[in-house]
Amino acid sequence: MEQQITPNLWFDDNAQEAVDFYVSTFAEYGSKINSTANYQASAEEGLAPFQLNRAGKVLTIDFTLADLRFTAINAGPTFKFNPAISLILHFDPARDEKAREHLDELWAKLNEGKEALMPLGTYPFSECYGWTRDRYGLTWQLILKSVTPPRPFIMPALMFCGKNVNRAEEAINFYSAAFGGWLW
Repeated sequence: MEQQITPNLWFDDNAQEAVDFYVSTFAEYGSKINSTANYQASAEEGLAPFQLNRAGKVLTIDFTLADLRFTAINAGPTFKFNPAISLILHFDPARDEKAREHLDELWAKLNEGKEALMPLGTYPFSECYGWTRDRYGLTWQLILKSVTPPRPFIMPALMFCGKNVNRAEEAINFYSAAFGGWLW
């Protein structure tokens, strides 16, 4: 299926550094930078007054990690990543005999010795799972599990917790109606 939604990742003026890190971290999975767009060079060229400190700098970077396209935006400190939106990495031993080794390698790169949200270990739902926040604040869930049908290697996850706990089905119905069913 062709990708219909591109996750956009908001960075505090360090999108290029972050994308370079992600592309190098996922290099063996076919990752690359597709294109880069810069802010206008001046107000005369259309740059808004609140963007003058970004004149000529990187605005967006379109990149691919393991066949999933993303867009990174340099837009300042207004928004921060939070764990309610996460990226799940599926390592399937039925499809990759070195799945556990690959999981461990990516865990080491993404976790970088930081305190994990859920340490890499055995859980009731997986013999090996971990959830970490990388140096840019983005959270990653790495799981070793065979499932049918196979899941994509990278899959964005929306988690419903706090005041939104138990509202996932409601959200699915809302999004399906809002997009006229063309997402599925």
